Amino acid sequence: MTYPLITIVIATYNSSKILPTILGAVRQQTYPQDCVEVFAVDGGSTDNTHEVARSYGCVVLENPQTEPVSAKYIGFKAARGKYLVYLDHDEELINANALMEMVETFRRHPNVRTVDSSGYVNPPGHSIFNEYINEFGDPFSFFMYRQSRGANFHLSAIARKAKVVADDELATVFAPSPRNTGLFIENRAAAVATDLEFVRQCVKIEEAQDLCHLFFLLNEQGASFAVAKNNPLRHYSGDTLKKFLGKVKWRVKNNIHHTSGVGAAGFHGRQSYQSKFFRYNKFLFIPYAFSLILPLADALWLVATRKKVFYLAHVGLTIYTAWLIVFHILLRTIGVKPGMKSYDEKKLIK
Repeated sequence: MTYPLITIVIATYNSSKILPTILGAVRQQTYPQDCVEVFAVDGGSTDNTHEVARSYGCVVLENPQTEPVSAKYIGFKAARGKYLVYLDHDEELINANALMEMVETFRRHPNVRTVDSSGYVNPPGHSIFNEYINEFGDPFSFFMYRQSRGANFHLSAIARKAKVVADDELATVFAPSPRNTGLFIENRAAAVATDLEFVRQCVKIEEAQDLCHLFFLLNEQGASFAVAKNNPLRHYSGDTLKKFLGKVKWRVKNNIHHTSGVGAAGFHGRQSYQSKFFRYNKFLFIPYAFSLILPLADALWLVATRKKVFYLAHVGLTIYTAWLIVFHILLRTIGVKPGMKSYDEKKLIK
């Protein structure tokens, strides 16, 4: 068997504490390490992120902007591999055979151009808020997609919406379809593997925002995709309520005020690839949230299916998100535009 080159891209910013865990898992992969190149695309770290990355054999690339969208585009342009895998700096591969099984899935199913991971698991000792982020990202995403990224629910959530065309011990394969525009799969995070050779031949990627919607572009090309069965990730995303609320605020603000910048890489840009349902259904989120009874019904369903009382917090988190949306729409109406900041809200992006 020949082993094609795999490029792994990690957007970093003051990541030195968690990076040894993430890179350690990469270097423990059974896939031949001389066939794996790793780029740490850094947004101006002030700690020793560069040194940590280089100690694990990474090539460090500079990202003039802190935000990860630009970093991932820089990595995309620099990648030399046949396959491209994106890991966020807080996503840890658990299965040491993950890369090997991704490549084998591509080999077995030649029309597959995307291999999704199996979903997220909450690291031991991490906040339950981290688990909510792992599953749905935020309450607005829950409302729009109702698609869990939790490892216990992710594959079944995809299978309810997409057509299965093949299934084996490594992955389930799904057919291309206009219905797939209702899925939320990002080829630029969560250890999702992409056939980069095919993308460069058949898909036009001219700017960072295009990369964010690569799943839809590949679907338009008639490409199948697969969801791995044995590749869950530990996701160290929001270990406190404060961090979780900060992430929600960042997403809301950019999707309302910075629609040609970071917002174009998020829901605002994504909806142009989706059906009219998504363009109109978004307006129902505010009445959904402030009805109270509908978020409560969903919260009770989450408690029953997840066996965790914490999911009652869905009600409060939904109201908070809706309030943020209303507030920023009012700001936009009166001509006030907050500056675009990095994901941690600490650095102003010019």
